[in-house]
Amino acid sequence: MPVPLRPDAAQFCYVGELRELKGIFVLVSAFAALAEEHGPTLRLAMAGDGPDRGRLEAEIGRLGLGDQITLLGVKPVREVLAQGQCLVVPSLAESLPYVVLEAGAAGHQMLATAVGGIAEIFGPTADRLVPAGDAPALTHAMAQMLVDPDLQAREARRVHIEEGFTVSAMTEAVTALYRGQSVQA
Repeated sequence: MPVPLRPDAAQFCYVGELRELKGIFVLVSAFAALAEEHGPTLRLAMAGDGPDRGRLEAEIGRLGLGDQITLLGVKPVREVLAQGQCLVVPSLAESLPYVVLEAGAAGHQMLATAVGGIAEIFGPTADRLVPAGDAPALTHAMAQMLVDPDLQAREARRVHIEEGFTVSAMTEAVTALYRGQSVQA
């Protein structure tokens, strides 16, 4: 189900643990480069908490982005999606992240890295994934999202998730895996 955006929604949002492995510093670096080009109206809302929150706050301050990056604390995914037009998932490693499933099922704009099971979730739009740890590539993808949100890709991803990631489909896939069978999603 779609999440309506708040009238004051930032262009980008992040939700997840605040730790280096989640790519938060890559995201801040990419955002800083984009903010140089797009100015002070560009904003990023980040939700979560974790062991690197202090380092993240320091980096945001060092880059002079305190007025453009808001740390929201721990919030439910759908609440964060309402606060940002495009979810960015800059992870350096993942398995099958729930936040990507939820955002995709909501038809939300999303950028993510090519790690773990994210390509499986993105399905027909997996070619749009960004290399993990590559701040310039993430900056480029974020800039492209500002210009062309690609509604067709969002719809393709939403349909793929709705069809391939139901409880029954996922149960069948896991059961087949244990039986040593192959299942096509």
